[in-house]
Amino acid sequence: VLHSASDTAAVKNVVVYGNEAGTGNPMLPNLTTAKVLVNYNGFGLNEGTVTVSIDQYELQLVLPFTGAGIPMPSYSTTLTAESAGLIPNNV
Repeated sequence: VLHSASDTAAVKNVVVYGNEAGTGNPMLPNLTTAKVLVNYNGFGLNEGTVTVSIDQYELQLVLPFTGAGIPMPSYSTTLTAESAGLIPNNV
């Protein structure tokens, strides 16, 4: 998916809904885009990284008569930049 570093909303929507538009139901109950953090560091063609984190997510148990949830630890993944949203002229 090609996008600019300022388009964090599309990244958050893919994490939560599985699509850039943010349509449909969240892939996990109670997961919202507010719990997804996107951090670009040195964003550019063939340089820098992007880190996507999920913070303060609580997994709701589906056992009858319990409203208990399990606080999940923060999760993050970091990828290096490749095209930085640019399509080379020779493609």
